Amino acid sequence: MNWEWTISHSIIKSITYTCNGGEDRVIFTAVPIDTYFYKVLTSPDPSEVGKMLRINIPRDYSTYTVTREFFNAHNGDLADIGSTTLPHTLGQVKTYPTAADKNSLLATYGDYFIAAQPAGQAGSVANNGTALEIEVESGQEKSFSIDQERRFSVGAGAGGFVASIEAGFNVGYQYTTSTTDGTSFGGTVGYLPTAYFMNSQYSYSSGFFVYPYKDPNSLQTYWVVIYWVE
Repeated sequence: MNWEWTISHSIIKSITYTCNGGEDRVIFTAVPIDTYFYKVLTSPDPSEVGKMLRINIPRDYSTYTVTREFFNAHNGDLADIGSTTLPHTLGQVKTYPTAADKNSLLATYGDYFIAAQPAGQAGSVANNGTALEIEVESGQEKSFSIDQERRFSVGAGAGGFVASIEAGFNVGYQYTTSTTDGTSFGGTVGYLPTAYFMNSQYSYSSGFFVYPYKDPNSLQTYWVVIYWVE
């Protein structure tokens, strides 16, 4: 006879960062630092008088979301997010990466894409559109188990005759913890008004892809989230 006990529960937490149509946005993690300057007014060493001392006190790290223009204007020594990673002009469909561009980037950096979806026709709701989403998960699991077995035997008889009985009982116990970190990338492609939807000059399909771009100057790697158009 075996006995075991299992109990499980899960907790899901998520944080969503969004941006308005017509803007590019940068999401980054940083450690803010409070900097204090002190001027030396007196010192046993006269050469130290008048010098400035600086003390840096770091805060807890946080995740921020800003427009690309704001990031490039306030990123210090970090590389700008420029036309190499985001080559498009907002509002101009033909400036977005093509299917061939997408295939080349994924061949270089790998990762994920959603196949092209044809543009939809708009109804009475102005802000409708096709939502595209890619979810990436990674997890780890730790397990601890105990399995103990109890046995005993009794014997009786004489003249070399022995009768024995063995009884076994297993007590099983297992404790498992698992954690999963996930990141979702998503976007919405707006529908075309009827007049444009019926005009072949405006017909197009768009897809969605993300890839881990490695900046050749700073050697930093970050996710690029962008559409491709055909």
